[in-house]
Amino acid sequence: MTKIKIKKKDISKILFWICVLFSIVRICVNFKMAYLIRPDFGSDDGLLFNYADSLAGFNWLGEYNSQTLVKGMSYSLLLAFCIRTSIPYSVVLSGLDILAALTFVLAIKEKIKSDYILKIVYILLLFNPISLDYLARQRMYRNSLIPDMTVIVFSCMIGVFFRRNKSFKELLGWNFATGAVLCYFYYLREDSIWVMPFVLVVTILNLIDTFLINGKKELDIKGKIKKTVLFLLPLIMLVCCTFTIKIINKKYYGVFMVNDRTGGYFADAMSDLYRIDGKNENKSVWISKDAINTALKNSSTLRTIKKEVNESIKTWGGGKEVKGDLITWSLRQAAENKGLYKDANTANDFWKKVHIELKAARKDGKIKTKEGIFFTKQSTCVKYNELPKYMMLSLENMNKISSYSECKMQGELPLYPNPAKIRYYEVRYGVYAPLELNEEDTKMVQSKKLAIVSNRVIKMYKKTSKIINLVVVLSYIMITICVLYQLIKKKYDNLECWLMITGIALSAYCLIFGVSFFTSWFTKDMEVYIRPFYSSGAYVLIQIGKYLCILSAVELAAKAFKNLKNKKK
Repeated sequence: MTKIKIKKKDISKILFWICVLFSIVRICVNFKMAYLIRPDFGSDDGLLFNYADSLAGFNWLGEYNSQTLVKGMSYSLLLAFCIRTSIPYSVVLSGLDILAALTFVLAIKEKIKSDYILKIVYILLLFNPISLDYLARQRMYRNSLIPDMTVIVFSCMIGVFFRRNKSFKELLGWNFATGAVLCYFYYLREDSIWVMPFVLVVTILNLIDTFLINGKKELDIKGKIKKTVLFLLPLIMLVCCTFTIKIINKKYYGVFMVNDRTGGYFADAMSDLYRIDGKNENKSVWISKDAINTALKNSSTLRTIKKEVNESIKTWGGGKEVKGDLITWSLRQAAENKGLYKDANTANDFWKKVHIELKAARKDGKIKTKEGIFFTKQSTCVKYNELPKYMMLSLENMNKISSYSECKMQGELPLYPNPAKIRYYEVRYGVYAPLELNEEDTKMVQSKKLAIVSNRVIKMYKKTSKIINLVVVLSYIMITICVLYQLIKKKYDNLECWLMITGIALSAYCLIFGVSFFTSWFTKDMEVYIRPFYSSGAYVLIQIGKYLCILSAVELAAKAFKNLKNKKK
């Protein structure tokens, strides 16, 4: 009986075509998937659709009102791209899915040499459960881009770090790509600041290496300056992007700012209001009616819209206290009802006066201030005695996210009562959304079948997650011990991977902590949004962190085994 010998080159080719096949399957999944289109969500989905229409018509973000400068525009840029090019939305998403998996594989290729393992990692990332989830992917909203863009941004930074001693040409390509995706990612949401600690730390590590370690002797002054510029390029591009958006907003709306909800004097005025120590405030009520009355008492400017403020609070609170950050939208609506959002400068000047008056009252001791840590101008503080609670809650959420516990594709989506409107968006973006028909919808039947298969894939990830999580913990402990031992011996073989793994884990925790606090006011029926919707970026961060950790441990063990084998010889 003859033995069939398969060459390594042949195995690599087979795996390559398997990757191609799975990429095609991924495209088909996105193409056949049912999408939730809700133009009636005027402050969210519908608002971004309106942005896209204006951008596609080269009219920037449209006519100015209280909602014009409140959301990031990156998602709407993608929708506008689909409109102008007629490329289906599902195809663009597929491209991002493939790009995200490919970017991570290319980034770690510098450290993980096995071509076979890298191809398997590519396939595993391609079908990440969060990219099949109802809230994160099927809903046509900006959160559908967060998982892929998170992987791409972090992978690019990791790729730069692992190649920091490569040629200038190679570094230029990686740093330029990092800058481009960072700019896009940063303006997907208003809370993208959470990604900056990782970006800044990796940049600092690259600069330290350039001036104090590898580059100290190998590079002359000119070479060090060139590398410094390269490593700072992503940050320079982000600053330039921000400056450009501000200039365009100045041209169209008369204000030099990116966002007049999280920036400008409205944000300052909201910060003043959140600091007022009012009665009846708790984790659900961030600014109570009592705090509003205190503000009205101390701000003559705010009193000019007292009637509108009280009416708006009654509407948004249903006759009770307004919960969480909904007070932000309530106050903006009140100001709009008064006609203050007829243009951006009028609104900004109004809130400037409110801010000055409230700040002066606080300084004079007329307003009692809350004690705690204010992480942002758009939320209340975290009291010092609450920190342990939120830290533990974040760990619990991190554990749930690491096991994909809430990921699920929906075969049957909620119906929007206006079929003609949904058909309009279906045609515009080349997607399928359920319609209210009097007979069986063939596409809905197809969508249900796809959901069954997709949920089986998700179930596989869920079942294996417990074992993988245990392996990851043991791997991380092993790598940490080895790194500490190597540091004593003044060796840095595994330090690079350890730093990236730790940075990824801390970034995921940072994101989850912010979400855990920000959603602390959510009622039971809203809790479903905490993880798959608001924390979608954490799912992929934990996934790539786990893979890098396991692969680094395997490489470490293989190297140790090889050295031991050589010693015996």
